[in-house]
Amino acid sequence: MDAELTASRVGRSAPRSDGALGVFADPGLSGLFLLIVAFAFSVHAAFRGLQSDLDALAYAEWYAQVSNLSAEAFWAGLQESNIYFQGNLFFSFETGFAVLTFLLSRVSSSVEFFFFAVTFISLALKFWALKKMRLPLFWMLVWYFSWYYLLLEMTSIRAGLAASIVMAGVAVMRTGGGVWRACLWFLVAVTCHVSAALAFVVPLIHWRPLGRRGLIVLASLGIALSFASLLPLIELAGTFSPKLAEYYQIYTEVGFYTELNRFNVVLILRLALLLFVLIQLTRRQNADPNFRFAASLYVLPIFCFHAFASFPLVAGRVYEFLGVLQVLFIGWCSAYLARPALLKAFVALVSAAQFGILVFHVQFVDFFYFIGEPYKIETEHRR
Repeated sequence: MDAELTASRVGRSAPRSDGALGVFADPGLSGLFLLIVAFAFSVHAAFRGLQSDLDALAYAEWYAQVSNLSAEAFWAGLQESNIYFQGNLFFSFETGFAVLTFLLSRVSSSVEFFFFAVTFISLALKFWALKKMRLPLFWMLVWYFSWYYLLLEMTSIRAGLAASIVMAGVAVMRTGGGVWRACLWFLVAVTCHVSAALAFVVPLIHWRPLGRRGLIVLASLGIALSFASLLPLIELAGTFSPKLAEYYQIYTEVGFYTELNRFNVVLILRLALLLFVLIQLTRRQNADPNFRFAASLYVLPIFCFHAFASFPLVAGRVYEFLGVLQVLFIGWCSAYLARPALLKAFVALVSAAQFGILVFHVQFVDFFYFIGEPYKIETEHRR
C-alpha cells in the first residue's frame, strides 16, 4: 500500500512491489549477479592475510581455539554461557557467533574458509534484504563497498554479520512482516554482536519517522550534545555491561580514543548530501512516510556519533553499526529525487572520498573518528 501511495505522490505509476520504501527494483542486478558479487568479495576477504589489522589476528586465534574444541567441550561451555560464550578460551565472543564458528570449524579448520563463510553469509543477507525491499541497488552498493565493507566484512566481522541480520529484520518489518518478527531478527543479531541492541530503536522510527524539520533538529542536537559530558550515563551503562566499563577504563588509561573528530571530512560530506536532498525535496515527498523512514535512519548514526563524543570508541562503533542502514536513504533518493543524475554524482563523490581516505590517505581504518595519534599501537602492526 505504501508503494502505491508513494508513487502517486511523486507522479509516477506505481510498480508492483512488496516494499514499503516504494522504489523501483533495479532490473539490471539479478539475484544471481548479487550472489556472484558476494562470492567475489568473500574470496577477497578470505585471503586478506593476518597483517591487515589486529582484528584479523584475533579472529584467526579465536577460530583456531574453537576448532580444537571437541563437541562435548563446546557444549559444556555453551551451557555456562550468557550473552558471551564461556568456554575455556583465551578470550570470548558472543554466544551466537560462537555457535556459528563451531559449526564452520566442523567443515574446515582453515581460517580462510572461516573468513570466506562469514563474509558470504553477511553479504548475502544484506543483498536479500535490499532485494526484498525492492530498492534500486547500484548506488547503494557503491556506497556500501566504498566504506562499510572495509570496516565490517574486512575488520569487525561480528558487527558486519549482526548488521546483516538487522537489515534482514528491517526488510521483514517494512514489507508487512510486523515489528515483532523484526525484533526476533534483532535478538538473533545481538547474539552475534552486542551492539545490535541498538536496532531496537528502529521500530520507533518505523512508527514515527521524522520529516525535514525533525531531521535537522536531530542532527543539530547531536552536534550540541558532543560538547557535553555523558560520563554519568557511561558509568550507568557499565553497571549493566562490565565489558563496556572495562573498555572505557582501559582506553582512557592508555590514551586511546581520547577525542572525537567531530567535523571530519567524511561526515561533512554526508551532511552536505543530506542538505542537498532536503533542499530539493518537495512537500509531498517530505510527507511520504517511506522517505521519512529512510532519512531518519540516515541521520540516526550521525546523531549517535556526536551524542557519544564523551566515549569516542563507542561513538565510532555505533556509527559503524547503524551507518549500514544509511544505504536505504541512498536507494530512496536515487529513485525519487527530481534531479537523480546530480544526486548520483554527489553519491559518487562522497563514495570516492571516503574510499580514498579509508584506503590511501592513512594507515589505519578508523582515521576519521578521532584526533591525534590514538592508533599508534595498532598502526605499527598494520601493513
